[in-house]
Amino acid sequence: MLLIKKINETGKLINAKEEISDMKREITTYEYTNKYLKKNLELIRHYRDSVIGLNKLDSNIFPKEDISELISKIDDILKKRRRGHILRDQDFKYIVACIEGKSNKLRNEWVIYANENTKEIINSLNSLSNLFEDKRKVNEILTRLNGMKNRWPITDNDILEFREVIKEGQNIIEQLKLTEEVQMFLRMVVNRTATIEDLTPEVLSWIKDNGFVEKLTIGFK
Repeated sequence: MLLIKKINETGKLINAKEEISDMKREITTYEYTNKYLKKNLELIRHYRDSVIGLNKLDSNIFPKEDISELISKIDDILKKRRRGHILRDQDFKYIVACIEGKSNKLRNEWVIYANENTKEIINSLNSLSNLFEDKRKVNEILTRLNGMKNRWPITDNDILEFREVIKEGQNIIEQLKLTEEVQMFLRMVVNRTATIEDLTPEVLSWIKDNGFVEKLTIGFK
């Protein structure tokens, strides 16, 4: 009887260990799946937010994109997990590749767009920096403009800031009341190609009216 009791207890212990082992395996699988799902769902949210924000900025350059196939793949993974399947890296490979590919493409398009839409303002602020009284403000705008180009992912708030900082840059340049002729002269000054002949009556009038006589000097090459 004692032997049978010992055998039964041993059997129960073995079964308990197997159950614990199964539970650990299930927990590991669950945690593994959750980790990947959380990571990739975060990537999808970032991508989705960027698409929505950039579409509001310029719907022609950044049209809305259908990601229903991607959602379907994620749903398949969730179904597998609910059925108790052990998920492997290959189950996430398509999702990761798809999200990263779309996100990288959109990011490159954003960088190109941001560069094209800030280049003129940045160049103007840099070339006219010595003419502004509030240089701190100019440097702040330049820092924000350059920072926006590298920001990713993009949100609605980022788009609002992008528009605002461009407007700020335009406003501060407009305060100088530059005509086309004056702008051309200042570009030549920055490039060190301006000559006495470029000091037209319009340019001289602008220099005097804005109190910039002391800020411009003449030298020999």
